[in-house]
Amino acid sequence: MWKTICLFCLLLGNLIIFISAQNVIPPDVKERIDSLVNNLMETEHVPAFGLSIVKKNGDLLYSAGYGLRDPEKNLNADADTIFGIGSVTKSFTAIVVVKYLSETFTSFGESVLDVPIQILAPDYNFILGDNRQRYAPELCGFRDGFQYNNGLIGMAGHIVAHMANSTYDEMLSDLLNSIGMSDTTLVKETDDHDNMMHRAIPYLWKDNQRIRYNSELL
Repeated sequence: MWKTICLFCLLLGNLIIFISAQNVIPPDVKERIDSLVNNLMETEHVPAFGLSIVKKNGDLLYSAGYGLRDPEKNLNADADTIFGIGSVTKSFTAIVVVKYLSETFTSFGESVLDVPIQILAPDYNFILGDNRQRYAPELCGFRDGFQYNNGLIGMAGHIVAHMANSTYDEMLSDLLNSIGMSDTTLVKETDDHDNMMHRAIPYLWKDNQRIRYNSELL
């Protein structure tokens, strides 16, 4: 799957470079873009796909939706369809953190807290598995490598929000509004995940069939 996506991004990137100096996408280039997207969707069994091309100055050059955002209700995807981005949220969290720190501290080398965060963290077992983590082998030293981790990114967002006397929701909304992403929003646990306006229903491909994914797990 990842090889297919990387190849798609490479080919699409070449097309974007070709049209970057123009204000309108030529019909033949649009046809090639549509063909690339449709081939990717067929190969990876993707029910819906959204694509936007934004110029360096922020102008929207192209935006379109492909496929069905809700196959069960036969609802088409379009330029207004909202997709759950899952772990891509980490990128926005990183921007929120860096934006606040760069605006608050003159140098990233300065000490932010007098007390290490590990001392401030509550001594509480959220799940039983936490008891065994202390015995897990260390995969790499601090800042020697990258390891996928949801918890630490989430903690970073809440820590910087506490430092700013704000909330993560508010800081993320401020960031999104400042760059014109007014339709992008944070999904909360209390939201009706399966009936959100214009949202694409998530699916996964397993055992040669399309299976509806639990939206609350995204």
